Amino acid sequence: MKRFLWLGFVLSVYLICTGCGETFRPIIIPNPPTFPNPSASNSVLTVNDNGDFTQGSAMSIDVAGDADISNHNVDIHPVHAVQQTASEVLVVNQAVNGLNIGTTTCLVVETPPPPQPPTTYDVCPSLWKLSFNGESISSTSSVSLPIYAGANFVASAPSDSLAYVAMPTYPPDPTVPTAIQPSVQVVNTLSNVLGLFFLWEAILTPWQSLSIRQSCTLRMRETARSADSTPIVGILRRELVRRRVHPRRRSG
Repeated sequence: MKRFLWLGFVLSVYLICTGCGETFRPIIIPNPPTFPNPSASNSVLTVNDNGDFTQGSAMSIDVAGDADISNHNVDIHPVHAVQQTASEVLVVNQAVNGLNIGTTTCLVVETPPPPQPPTTYDVCPSLWKLSFNGESISSTSSVSLPIYAGANFVASAPSDSLAYVAMPTYPPDPTVPTAIQPSVQVVNTLSNVLGLFFLWEAILTPWQSLSIRQSCTLRMRETARSADSTPIVGILRRELVRRRVHPRRRSG
């Protein structure tokens, strides 16, 4: 009996070994999908200030490839930029500020003592809109802001058509540039038309201005879902009142 058991065991092992062979029999047929490009798009926009007499510039850079994609001029003294939509960036340009020369035009001539020649300055800040095609700057448009306004900050509204520009040195009468009335200008970025502006009956210190800008930016991102200007203006108003700076609304 034991002989038959051993014989059966040997035959079973033989059949198993001969049945396997040397050819791999795959259980699952591989069907690999098409994977995305591992070098995904990764770009950054830089804004450069080139002094009092030369236009600033905007440069789109491919960070992954360490390459310059496109360049475009903006205006004098660009100081702040914000992304308004997936393909649009707003750049606020401060222009030359701090001259005590009354004017009604954007170009001011400063006449120093002889023998130095006269110098012409551009004192009108502006808001530029950079439109992108993919990662390249395809076109630009701009709107001029009030003389000597010293624009230094821009916030975009959720409607993608309004922008709010801080103007801390805005003089209601540019022929008297020292009579400053800090303001916020509303701009329609679709039609490049200036809308309402809001005046504050106090001169903000640099620390107040920075603090208000930071607080308003954070709150604008968390709130303001309407195309109307009321939500944004309400945030600015609350921030200024909290710091004992009282706003007064005027039509522009």
